[in-house]
Amino acid sequence: FCARFSPDDLYLAAASGCGSILVYNALTGKRAFVLNCGQEDRLPTTQLRWRPQQALSKTKNVLVSVSADGRVLHWHASSGRCLHEIVEPDNQLFCVDYMADGSQFATAGRRREVHVYDECTKKLAAVLSGGEEGRTP
Repeated sequence: FCARFSPDDLYLAAASGCGSILVYNALTGKRAFVLNCGQEDRLPTTQLRWRPQQALSKTKNVLVSVSADGRVLHWHASSGRCLHEIVEPDNQLFCVDYMADGSQFATAGRRREVHVYDECTKKLAAVLSGGEEGRTP
């Protein structure tokens, strides 16, 4: 579904239709890590982004992914651990992105809303919506 290089260009992460995320060493081309593997009945991981290096947290190699089942997952790619999970009920998520400074991230999907989250607390900071189906003012 998508592929993204890490901010330091050492890794390339690829999201798959089975929900897993494959992380490759960009220099050797060899698979370095597999995230979200072995889970049954997973819907596709639709988008992912690496947290910017200038983020306030000292933890490096953090990747955020969104999926068609409405889940937002923060991963520590190097260890394979899921650091945090947010569920947006009744939403299929299609995209995610970080602010340049890493202080916030935003998700969007089927519900035609953009949800903005605080990176430190993982709490919803704002919901951006408007317009109506078929027409946007």
